[in-house]
Amino acid sequence: MESIQRYNGGLSDYNNLRDSDKTSGYIFDKIRNGVMVSSVDLTIGGHYIIEPENQKKLKHRGRKCTLITFETDKLDNPIRAKVRFDDTNRDGMVELSDLVNILEDKK
Repeated sequence: MESIQRYNGGLSDYNNLRDSDKTSGYIFDKIRNGVMVSSVDLTIGGHYIIEPENQKKLKHRGRKCTLITFETDKLDNPIRAKVRFDDTNRDGMVELSDLVNILEDKK
């Protein structure tokens, strides 16, 4: 897989998903108005906080989780993540763009 770009509204706002050279996961880049806003290294077993960009999207906001696996499309490109929530130890599905590394959140 080379690089997947998903456009959000205009051509200047999009998400870029690419293979990670360091780990066996993916790197998810959020690009807004031509500037990279954030980059998240998505690896299985990694710990994340769910923080959607949309302020009205309240489901799972602020919950800590561990990435279990990726849900893929017909071409084996990841589209969503299956996670295990730390507070309830239950599984759930979240959008890749909603995940933020825990270390980035503490800065």
